[in-house]
Amino acid sequence: MEAVRDQNRVTGLLAETNDSNRTPTPLVVDPITDRLLTTATVSNTVDVQIVDGYGNEVEATMLNQLKVAESNRLAGGVFNVINDGDNPDSNYYLVSTQIGGATATVTSSTLTVATTTTTGSAREVTTNSVARYMGANSNYYRGVLKLNAGAVNNVRRIGASNGNNPTTGLFFQLNGTSFQIVSRKGNTDIPINNGSFNGDGTKVNQSYSLDTLYHTFEIYYTNKRKMFVIDGTPIHTIVNTTTKACDTLHLKPYLSNINTGVGSVCTIDCDVMTISRLGVISSQPKAVNLTSGSTLLKIGPGFLHQIDINSLDSKIITVYDGTSNAGTTIGIVDTNKANIGPILTNIPFNNGLYITLSGATNITIVYE
Repeated sequence: MEAVRDQNRVTGLLAETNDSNRTPTPLVVDPITDRLLTTATVSNTVDVQIVDGYGNEVEATMLNQLKVAESNRLAGGVFNVINDGDNPDSNYYLVSTQIGGATATVTSSTLTVATTTTTGSAREVTTNSVARYMGANSNYYRGVLKLNAGAVNNVRRIGASNGNNPTTGLFFQLNGTSFQIVSRKGNTDIPINNGSFNGDGTKVNQSYSLDTLYHTFEIYYTNKRKMFVIDGTPIHTIVNTTTKACDTLHLKPYLSNINTGVGSVCTIDCDVMTISRLGVISSQPKAVNLTSGSTLLKIGPGFLHQIDINSLDSKIITVYDGTSNAGTTIGIVDTNKANIGPILTNIPFNNGLYITLSGATNITIVYE
């Protein structure tokens, strides 16, 4: 049996066993021949277990199909502007109000968020879109960025949150000169200090030396586990036990740079920040038939697959992203001017789905 090595992939571990009562012997790849080596005596069938560099086991279905998941970007991306020095595109990014002269500008597609030395100098950046979390899938934040040296009276956070001035989220944090992993719930932080990290969850008292170079920061999160990774190496893992780490997992890419007192000029240079899902972009939708009035169809983020016009009778359909008609209007349709069939297809919403009808008509909403 031969194995092909890929120097750009995370190292995996193969182990053999033909006895469920003993510890499997590791199978090692020879760096010269690229062959699998083992000192075990193997007879008959060999059970092979594949574990990735994060400690996750590869599984198969009951029909002997390998379980795989494609990555789908849900929120965030690169930073494009018309002129260097502009703020990030407001169609996609939300920048907090400037405090104490802090700036958030894009030059050569790099977002730079910088404080002044003023007390309270602060700027935050997040996305307009929410990365919806779906059960049985993992979402992950990914940012490629660098920070200049830590300084007293300054806190910088990068990760995933429920927006600017967040009440919940998951962050890499540079608090002064102290590098930390932070989960926030109910506007209360639980910091894990450098030197107390646990890697993939199996280690203790681990440290990480944060420098001023570019790195890839990732946070993989499910309902139970949150793994913080830098350049492909697990730094710390949070596992829910008696309480949750976050209030919600419907999160946005986020970064902030805040002076807590008279400080130094501190910067974050970010080339990209995204949240993606390891899994399909949508789930099984549901259909509802509406004939009059106003209806709240969903609270929270989701996906409007389509509206089917079942009758042409000069009524107005208004679609809101929100939980009432105070939400953002995302579509207005005159049923007499539309064709019988589907309209307004494949539209995401962030806060809820609310529909109003100006009078008696007949439509079908397909959404999730």
